[in-house]
Amino acid sequence: MSIEECMERFNIIADNVSIPDIEDSYIQFNIIGKEATSFYIHIKEGTIHIYNGEYKERNVQLIFTLPALARILDGVVDPIYAYATGKYKMKGDINLGRQFLSKIKDIK
Repeated sequence: MSIEECMERFNIIADNVSIPDIEDSYIQFNIIGKEATSFYIHIKEGTIHIYNGEYKERNVQLIFTLPALARILDGVVDPIYAYATGKYKMKGDINLGRQFLSKIKDIK
């Protein structure tokens, strides 16, 4: 899965998913490796908004390689298991990051 396909998946999620149990929060994604990029998600009133770049006042930062993020988005790997086995890193509100990834992992 390319970064464009990952972003397309996040756009589908943003258009079709409401997450009312996550309050006003910012989730920063940093993709490392040869396709390095950054984007962040703002969840407000259950609605997901996606922006390019970095947001310094984030609640949680998720650091992935592109293949690791793709496996979670495809539902191949459980995000909690991937975190526990070091497939990605989180800084900040780890519970928020895990909660968000658990909610979106199987949405196609």
